[in-house]
Amino acid sequence: MTSPRTSTVNAETHRVPAANGLTLTVRTVGDPNHPAVLALHGWPGLSSDWSRVVPLVEEVFWIVPDLRGFGGSDAPVATQPAQSTPGAHARDLHAVLDHFAVPAATVAGHDIGATIARVLAQQEPDRVTALALFNPPYPGIAERRFTPSAQRQFWYQHLHQLPLAEALLDGRPSALEAYLGHFYKDWSGAGSPLTTDELNSLVDAYSRPGRFTASIAYYRARAQAKLSDAVTARPPTPPAFVAWGEQDPVMPVEWADRLDTHFDLCHFERVPGVGHFLPLEAPEVAARTIRTALVAAVDRTSK
Repeated sequence: MTSPRTSTVNAETHRVPAANGLTLTVRTVGDPNHPAVLALHGWPGLSSDWSRVVPLVEEVFWIVPDLRGFGGSDAPVATQPAQSTPGAHARDLHAVLDHFAVPAATVAGHDIGATIARVLAQQEPDRVTALALFNPPYPGIAERRFTPSAQRQFWYQHLHQLPLAEALLDGRPSALEAYLGHFYKDWSGAGSPLTTDELNSLVDAYSRPGRFTASIAYYRARAQAKLSDAVTARPPTPPAFVAWGEQDPVMPVEWADRLDTHFDLCHFERVPGVGHFLPLEAPEVAARTIRTALVAAVDRTSK
C-alpha cells in the first residue's frame, strides 16, 4: 500500500508543556492550517497506536501525544492519584491544543483514550468539534463490568491496584513482553496485530524503570469512581461516531446498546472479525470513521 503524502509531510516530534508542570511528547503530521485531529491512545499502548491510521487520512493536522505517564511523556507523582484521572489528562490536552494554536479539533480516542476524549468534550465543548471513538469505555456500561463473566477479563485492573504489579513487572523487560503481549494476542480478533518490531518497541518503552507503574496510575485513580461516574456523567455535546470490534472480549460489543443515551450518536458500526485494538486491527475502518467525523465537524462549525 502506498502511503498518502501526509504520512511524511511535516512529521515532527515536540516536547509540549502540559498541566501540573509536566511535559508531553507529541507527534504531529501534516499542515497546521488543515483541520486538526487529536488522537488519544489506550492501554496498553502509545501514540504509535495510530501509526496505521495517520497515513490514511489526508489534509488534516494530526496531533498524537503520548499521554502523561506513557512513552516519552512525563509521569505525575505516583502518590497523587488526582494527577492521573481522566480530568487531569484532559487538562493536558487543553494545553496541547493551546500550544499548537488549535482552537478546536476532532478528537479520536481508543480504550482509555476514548474516556479521556469524552471528558475533554465535557470540559471544553467548544474545543471538540466531533468525537471518533473506538471500543470506548463509557458510563453506559455501568454495572455490567462487575458481572462474573466481565470480571474474568478485568482481572488485570485488580492486579493494577496492588504493589505486587510493580514488584512483578516494573523495569522487567521479559515479564512485560509476556504481560503486554498477552493482551494484544488475547483481545484481538485474529491474534496479535503487532509485528515483532512493534512489540519490541512497546516493551522497550514500558520497561524503563517506573514507566509501567506510571502507565497503570490511570487505573488506580479511576478505581473508586466507576459506578458514580456512570450515574452522574452528562453527555458531551459534540457529535459522536463510534466503531466497535465485534470480537472484543474485554469490551463486548453488546455493551454499545446505551451509546445513544450518553452521546450525540451520529454513527455506529460493528466491525466483524476485529477485537479490542481497532486502530491497529482495522485502520481503514478507523480512518473512515475519522473522515466522517471531520465532515460533521466542518458542518457544525460552518453553521
